[in-house]
Amino acid sequence: MRRHKLSLWIFLVSDAAIFLCLLAGYVFARAGEPEWPDRARVFQMAYTWTMTVALLGGSAAAALAARRRSRALAAAGAVCGAIFLAMQCGEWARFIAEGATLAGNPFGPPQFADWFFVITGFHGLHVLAGVTWLAILVVRRGSSQGAMALGALYWHFIDGLWLVIFTSFYLL
Repeated sequence: MRRHKLSLWIFLVSDAAIFLCLLAGYVFARAGEPEWPDRARVFQMAYTWTMTVALLGGSAAAALAARRRSRALAAAGAVCGAIFLAMQCGEWARFIAEGATLAGNPFGPPQFADWFFVITGFHGLHVLAGVTWLAILVVRRGSSQGAMALGALYWHFIDGLWLVIFTSFYLL
């Protein structure tokens, strides 16, 4: 188990470096534009807060699942992650319906939509991996507490990333 935990930490650190590079690119793009889209005009904040609560709820459920070795709590974490993903798809669909694409952005500079889709999409893939991990733990009989603890650690990483993304796009 120690080897698995070390491997996960190495992955998380390298993955955090990738996100750091993406977020640095976003910050530089934003700093280079005098007119950045007004977040109140672009985002439906109640919707985004609900997404955030769902993701954090998944993290709490994953942590409790690891402590109690509970498949039911792991399932609750996976469901919370699936809710987050469904809501993110809804947000993307609204953006696209309003004309935001990788080729254009009705809210202002085109790179806003580019960075939004790339960073939230990359995060969404990580959430999907976390949901899959928890779902496997639910289905697999005899999932060890160690495997659940690794799943919870990964989920906390996903949450930490989301809090940075949420702050960068939705609050600043």
